[in-house]
Amino acid sequence: MGSLKFELIVFGGRADGPDAKVSAAKLAEVLSGIDRDVQDIGRNLAGTGAFGESADSRVFVDGPPTKGQSVAMPLSGNEELVRALVHGAQILRDSPDTSDEKLPNGWSPPIVRRASDYSGKILEDHGGFRLALPAVNGTPETSAVFDARFKAAADLKIAAIDRAEQLRRSERRSAAVDRKIYGYSIQGVLFELSDPNYEDPDGKLTVEIDTRDGHVWVCHLDKAIAPVNLQDLWRTEVLVYGDATFKPKKNLIDAKQFRSLRPMSDPVGAMERLVTLCADMGRDEPVQNFMDRVRERN
Repeated sequence: MGSLKFELIVFGGRADGPDAKVSAAKLAEVLSGIDRDVQDIGRNLAGTGAFGESADSRVFVDGPPTKGQSVAMPLSGNEELVRALVHGAQILRDSPDTSDEKLPNGWSPPIVRRASDYSGKILEDHGGFRLALPAVNGTPETSAVFDARFKAAADLKIAAIDRAEQLRRSERRSAAVDRKIYGYSIQGVLFELSDPNYEDPDGKLTVEIDTRDGHVWVCHLDKAIAPVNLQDLWRTEVLVYGDATFKPKKNLIDAKQFRSLRPMSDPVGAMERLVTLCADMGRDEPVQNFMDRVRERN
C-alpha cells in the first residue's frame, strides 16, 4: 500500500462555528503524537513480518487547516499504518471490555498512553478530534473518534496493562525469593569442609553435602555443636537438622544438629574391615561365602 491522504478534524468548543480556531500548541502535540504512533506501529508490525522496515512511516501535513463546520487538517501517511492506527483506535473506543491488556494489532502500551495524553489535551478546549480516511480502491470510508469516550477507554486499558505488569513483577519477585523451611533435615555425603573464621572459636564452619538427588547443600555449622572428629568424616554419610533455605544453585541449611552416620553407612569401609578380618583369621574362602555362612548362622 502507498501513501494515503486523510484528515484530522477537530470538533466541539472553539473549533466549531464561523470563528473556528484550535490552539496551535495543542494541535502540534496531537500531530507529533500521531506521527510517533504511526512510526511505532510500523516498527511493531515489522517485528511480526507484516510490514517492511524500509517503508516510509512518517505522517505529513499536506496543507493549511481548513474551516467548515470544524477545523480540518489535511494529512498523508503510509496507508497500511494509518489504517492500523485508526482501526486500533476504533476497537479501543468501542470495545465493551477494556479490562485485559490485549491490544489491537500493531498497538503497544506506549501508543495507548500517548493517545490518551494528546486526546486529553484537545478535550480541554474541544469535544475531541476525528481521523477521517476516504474510500480507496474498494475500501470504504472510515474514521476513528478521539473523544472523552476514547480517553476513558484508553485510561482503562492503561490501568489493565499496569495491573498485569504489577502481577508479573510480583510473580517474579515471589519466584526469586528464597523459600525457607524451619526444622528441615538432610542426609548426604560430606565432601567439603572449610573454616572461614578459623580465629573465632564461636564462629561457623562451612560444610558442603551432596544429597545424591542432584543438589549440593551448603551447611553452616556452629563450632560449638560440630563433632570433634569432623575432619575425619570427609566423604562419609552425615545427617543434618536445621533451618533450610532453598536457592537456585546451592541450598543452604543452618545446622541445629549434626550427626555422623559413618558406623551404619560406610559400606566400603565395612567391606575393607571384613576382608582384613578374614585375612587375619587365615581364611582362604571367598568373602561372599563367609558372609553367607554368617547370615545363615544368625
